[in-house]
Amino acid sequence: MPAMITRGWGLLSPCTLMIAFPLAGALVKSLSGPLKLVLFSLIVLLAILLNQWMAAAFNSVVTADGRVWNQRHTAWGLAMQTYTVLAIMLLFGCDAFIIGYWTAPWIGWLTFFGLIVPCALAVWVYARSLRPWLRRRRRDALD
Repeated sequence: MPAMITRGWGLLSPCTLMIAFPLAGALVKSLSGPLKLVLFSLIVLLAILLNQWMAAAFNSVVTADGRVWNQRHTAWGLAMQTYTVLAIMLLFGCDAFIIGYWTAPWIGWLTFFGLIVPCALAVWVYARSLRPWLRRRRRDALD
């Protein structure tokens, strides 16, 4: 099993997102109704955008052919840009929970399975497509 390595500024991503969710919850605690969901989502979305901006600044280089992503800054083996996808999925889950609380539980579950399951499936398919590339990269690093 490969060691979980934290390199560079990679810890900024999980720390930013671990602070964003409780902070957003605390800020909208006194509100009620749909405004609570909207403000919670906007605050977390701003943190997600900040995370993606940091990932682009630290883990990519702009070339003539476009942006080239690398994995120079990681936290526990995951590149900074990976935490953006995980945070979006977590935000969808929180939104589905709040929607179910306000309307009916079955609508919340329908929202959950309509948002989270397709996102998780897309991430799983993407991760499987990366496996051959990661195997080649590890093999080259060992040689």
